[in-house]
Amino acid sequence: MAKKKIKINKTILAIILIIIALVIVLNLSNILDNVGSAIKKDGESAAIVNGEKVSMDELNSRYALLTGSSAQQLISKDDFLDQLIEEKLLIQEADKAGIDVDDEVVEDYIEQLMEESLITKEQLEIQLETAGMSFKEFGEYYKNNMIVRLFLNNSFNNIEVN
Repeated sequence: MAKKKIKINKTILAIILIIIALVIVLNLSNILDNVGSAIKKDGESAAIVNGEKVSMDELNSRYALLTGSSAQQLISKDDFLDQLIEEKLLIQEADKAGIDVDDEVVEDYIEQLMEESLITKEQLEIQLETAGMSFKEFGEYYKNNMIVRLFLNNSFNNIEVN
């Protein structure tokens, strides 16, 4: 009977060692994935969506707009990148559907935002610079936002519920 206990102990020990080895391998894999993503520098691609680059600069500046809000605590940078990818896909589909927004409409919208917020263009530019975004990028952000909304509205307006 003593020999059986030794065999069981060796089997249990072997199983425990295999489990420990798997845990180490899985953790090492996650660590290497995180190191690989941390190595990406500004200017490099965070993602490529149907040939269109999402740069680390764009990801970082757009994510920085969430700074100071509770949104950064709720959404990781990886999840935010997923949202940017979805946005790019929607914009590409809107482009295929011929949906666009005039720059003048965007400029009027931004002026309206500034009036409602009681800030000047210079004050807005300072706030944007602090967040790592230029006024031009801010305009492009709103233009893309408007295009996506128009595309989605057009897509869902044709749906009939019976």
